[in-house]
Amino acid sequence: MNNITVGIKAFIRMAELERALESLVGRGFAEVIVADDSPADENRHMLYQRFQDRLPLRVLKLPFRSGVSYGRNRMVEACSTPYFLLMDDDHFLENDVSPMLDILDSNPQLGAVAAQANIGGKLTSGAGNLYKFGPFIIQDIGFGPQRNAKHSSKGVTYYTYEMIDNFALFRTEVFDDVMWDETFVTFFEHMDFYLMHKDLGKWQFAITPDYVFGHTGIDSGEITERYKSFRLDADTRKSLSNYFNKKWGLKRGVVWGFCLKPKRRSPTVMLVHTLVGIGQMLRLVHQA
Repeated sequence: MNNITVGIKAFIRMAELERALESLVGRGFAEVIVADDSPADENRHMLYQRFQDRLPLRVLKLPFRSGVSYGRNRMVEACSTPYFLLMDDDHFLENDVSPMLDILDSNPQLGAVAAQANIGGKLTSGAGNLYKFGPFIIQDIGFGPQRNAKHSSKGVTYYTYEMIDNFALFRTEVFDDVMWDETFVTFFEHMDFYLMHKDLGKWQFAITPDYVFGHTGIDSGEITERYKSFRLDADTRKSLSNYFNKKWGLKRGVVWGFCLKPKRRSPTVMLVHTLVGIGQMLRLVHQA
């Protein structure tokens, strides 16, 4: 794993961060970079000190609340290896990431591969395709060849999608083309990143069911009210939602498709999704 740099964006959640760092010990990564925009805290300094002799650790102390996009970009800029493992501070490794590396080595068109999250024993993924239909974007698992399983040279299964989860192993060269929009201190940065890649049309992305990472989960009860007040406040979400919609020419952000969240569909979303589905099927028929 000496060709992989790990990047962890950290903010306030110290117990989760300690678990993430502990899961990396002894795995042979070239470097572990933490981008931390938390308030000054002696306990955090002591936490990092405890791992200095156990990990090839570099901590980027960032301006307070400078945001997730800013932090990820600084980590990518500091990365000197051909691969970059993106993590959040509430992620942790359960196994070696070599199956993900094998997928990238087997398919040079793939820019990154993600894994399924294990949240309290439940496996989940947010991977999907992004269908633009007028002033709407539908996120769904979609139709056609993206649903077909592919396999690496060592038999690791993966599926290609236009958007994958946050825990992902990237080719570092992907960031020569697209980085995160630093306007997004939180919210929407993930969707925005993959929409920019969709527009670029250069890289494919994948998720594998053959690798699972640990995820504390936002509903675990371990997230402090202090964290929520900074990262999840309604005013910030509204402001960034307006920016996101304006940037992409949308009326109401991204809506869930039929396959992902059937119980959340309004009549308008049902109609739009149906039309998108018809368009996708016609495209596949035309390609055939």
